[in-house]
Amino acid sequence: MSKGTMSLKALPIVILDANVLAPAPLRDILLRLAEGPVLYQARWSAEIIAEVKRTLQVEYFVPPARIAQLETTLSEQFPEAWVKGFEGWIPEMADPPGHPHVLAAAIQVGARLIVTYKPHDFAVEAGRWRATAVGPSTFLKKAYQGNKTLVLETLQDQARDQGHTLEPQLKVLRAAVPAFVAMVCRDLDIQLR
Repeated sequence: MSKGTMSLKALPIVILDANVLAPAPLRDILLRLAEGPVLYQARWSAEIIAEVKRTLQVEYFVPPARIAQLETTLSEQFPEAWVKGFEGWIPEMADPPGHPHVLAAAIQVGARLIVTYKPHDFAVEAGRWRATAVGPSTFLKKAYQGNKTLVLETLQDQARDQGHTLEPQLKVLRAAVPAFVAMVCRDLDIQLR
C-alpha cells in the first residue's frame, strides 16, 4: 500500500461520522482517499463503527457476516484510525451535539474536520474546539480541488473495481454526494442521465 510522498504527520486528521461510513459507495471512495496515496488521515471510534453496524443491519439489511467482515477489514487496513480514550471530553462540552462521542473523538486526536451528513448538529460546539463539520460533498470537492489527478485516478480505480466505467460509477455516487459529482462532471464534460 503506497502512502504517497507527503508525510502522514502533515496530512489533516479527519473524523468520519457513521452516517458517511454506512453507504458503501461513499465509504469506499472516502477510504480509498485515506489509503494510499493518502490525502488525509481517517479516524473513527468503536462507537462510530457500532452506529455503522446498526445502520447497515436495520436500514440496509446487510447480513451479519458481511457487517463483521467490514469491521475486520477496517481493523486490519486502518489500525491507526481507531480513536480511544475520548470519553473524558464529553463532560467538558458546554452544548454537546446529538452524538457527543463524535466530537469527543475529534478533540482527542486533534482533528480539525468532521465529515458528516449533519454538520449543523456540530456547528456550535465544534467551533469552540477549533473543529469544523462539513458534509461529504464539501469534503470531496475540497479534496478534488486540492488534487484533481489523484481523486480522478481513485474514482477510476473504484469504477474499475466495481466493473464499471467512470460515468456509471459517478451515477452511483451522485445519490450520496451530488455536488461533488456535479463538479467532476462539469470538469470532464460528462452529462449524467
